[in-house]
Amino acid sequence: MKKLALTLAIVLGLSMTTFAEGGGLPNHGGDENADAPLGTGIAVLTALGAAYLVGKRRKED
Repeated sequence: MKKLALTLAIVLGLSMTTFAEGGGLPNHGGDENADAPLGTGIAVLTALGAAYLVGKRRKED
């Protein structure tokens, strides 16, 4: 249970920081498409997920 709580805290903490880079919605009310405010947080979360799955599979064997 402790590991689950720690994992959720890390994921929520990292996901909240990804929105800080974009600064909201640029050109509000315009007709142009704006880029999504995605930063390196997505890459970090993907790497953590991959590491978790690798560790889980090694533990099962």
